[in-house]
Amino acid sequence: MRLVLSEAFYRFVAADIEGAKVFVEQDYTRHYRGAFENKVKRRISEASARNIDEWFAYIIQSLGEEKAQTEMREDFNDLTHLLNVTARRLDGHEEPSAGGRNWSKIAGEMATVFGRAYELYRTGAAKAAKEQVDAAYFQYYEKLGFEKIVMARISGARASTVEYQFSTVKKEITRALPVETIRASLDTLASYITEDAAMLDKTDESPWGVFAGSLLIILREGFEAILIVGAIIAYLLKRGDKKTSAPCTGVLLSPWP
Repeated sequence: MRLVLSEAFYRFVAADIEGAKVFVEQDYTRHYRGAFENKVKRRISEASARNIDEWFAYIIQSLGEEKAQTEMREDFNDLTHLLNVTARRLDGHEEPSAGGRNWSKIAGEMATVFGRAYELYRTGAAKAAKEQVDAAYFQYYEKLGFEKIVMARISGARASTVEYQFSTVKKEITRALPVETIRASLDTLASYITEDAAMLDKTDESPWGVFAGSLLIILREGFEAILIVGAIIAYLLKRGDKKTSAPCTGVLLSPWP
């Protein structure tokens, strides 16, 4: 698919708009529609497949709008990246880790990046704002494995929703939509990331970790009980009372907490 999309972009650069559209449509019908799309729907989610559909439609629409070459290059790169990420998902790579940090901390760092993106856009630096959104996706959401672990522990549909929101923000920045719209979209994206991080942090403790912690508590409490019973028996023996069965019977009959 990458070669066909590259050829479509080269046609666009050569001012062959219709030829570029033909190659994009060819890539969509011959390589995506059918087996690839069905796998995405079945193994990831309907939302992810719909996102790819909308990206192809967006590229074809953009080709007819006489957009700048740099903007079209970014659009083609975004679609190519989306297809590559989707293909890697289907390959079933192993579940990543957070690199020693908790997910809520990572979400906080991403929120800071989103804030920078907003400030840049507000001051007229749209390209730099878009680069910050890319940094949040590539350096955090993808590189640290946030996206893959959301798929593994929450759902593929949720990962697709977040991915679609990243795409939405970038499209809105490219179209120079009002500052309020960009702010709302970035806030929505940040809320998705924060909610998912909180959910992942709750599920990060393994069952064996819970078992080990519970076992230590039981052993500690049991050891304290033995010390107390031993002290009582020692006191009775010291006093000359050899009937020590009562404390032992009391322990056996006492209710467990």
